[in-house]
Amino acid sequence: MNNCAGSERLPVTGEQREASARSFRDSMARSESRMAKKMPKEYKPGQSILVELSGRRIVEARANHLIQDRDGIKLQVDFGHDETALIEIWQVLKD
Repeated sequence: MNNCAGSERLPVTGEQREASARSFRDSMARSESRMAKKMPKEYKPGQSILVELSGRRIVEARANHLIQDRDGIKLQVDFGHDETALIEIWQVLKD
C-alpha cells in the first residue's frame, strides 16, 4: 500500500455512508425525472430540429441517429457547414 505523508484514510461513519447514499438516490431520481420529460420520439433522418449546444448556443440542426450508450440515449445531429454533435435528448428545444 502506498502511504504518502498526509494521505491518511479516516473511517466512514454510518451516518456519512447513509448521507452519501441518499445524495446518490436523489441525483438519480432527478436525472430519471428529467429523462421522463423528454423521452426520445421517432426522429426521422434529416428532420429539422432546434437544439441547445454547449455554451447555451442554439442552432437549427438535422437529426441523424438515435444512439444508445452507457449514459443513456443520445441523438446525433448535423448543423452548420459539416459540423456534427452527439447530444442528449433534453437538449432538443423544438421538434
